[in-house]
Amino acid sequence: MTEAQAARFAGVAKFFRAYFYYDKVQRFGDVPWYSHTIEKDDKEMLTKARDPRKLVVDSIIKDLEYAIANIDDATFPVSTDMVSKYTAMALLSRICLFEGTWKKYRNEAGWEDLLRKSATISETLIDSKNIRSTSLPLTRHTGALRIHRAHQG
Repeated sequence: MTEAQAARFAGVAKFFRAYFYYDKVQRFGDVPWYSHTIEKDDKEMLTKARDPRKLVVDSIIKDLEYAIANIDDATFPVSTDMVSKYTAMALLSRICLFEGTWKKYRNEAGWEDLLRKSATISETLIDSKNIRSTSLPLTRHTGALRIHRAHQG
């Protein structure tokens, strides 16, 4: 296996870890972050206290950035059942939007950067034209990103 192939598989694995932790953060807030495999008899790690939400979200973002950088365009899947660079971009944008909004309404610092990152990634994704959608085309309107229903003519 080449280094590029190994990096792609690691990118897919990190995508799924990010997706898993995103769900946990939405449901529980602070959760323990594990960046490596833990052994079944490692009681210290198995009973680890929750890590701060910021650490977990920052780790999720790093995982998705790794996935975006290492799942190359040449491996864009024909099947929509496979993870692509663009899938990771969409998830990263969604997480940044969620977390930025969450922080904004709790008066926590850093929300502007997360919302800006969400908008930038969304624009990049739309400009790439690698979006598959049957009924919700993505368009630009007066500088803002909007999703609108396809107009039946």
